[in-house]
Amino acid sequence: PCLGTLAGLLARQGRFEESEQTYLDAIEILSTSAPEDPPVGLLTAGLARVYRDTGRREESLECYRRALPLMEAGWGADDPDYLEAAAELAAIEDRQSPS
Repeated sequence: PCLGTLAGLLARQGRFEESEQTYLDAIEILSTSAPEDPPVGLLTAGLARVYRDTGRREESLECYRRALPLMEAGWGADDPDYLEAAAELAAIEDRQSPS
């Protein structure tokens, strides 16, 4: 949890490279013992936001699509973090859909 918090703070400061690496490190550490745990999804959604905010759309979409099932399975579809990530994914998909 501490690395995830740090990664989020770095992103809010615009320190995206450091944030990305911190998220990746946190995901790797947590995934070794609990790859299907909802916190892995939460961290992956955070990484998706970094990719979104740095214009890396495809990587962002991939992360959101990995994160949401983990979050939903563990916390349910009415969880605020799940709902936020689902809305962010939908917004990215909507922005790029053909009109």
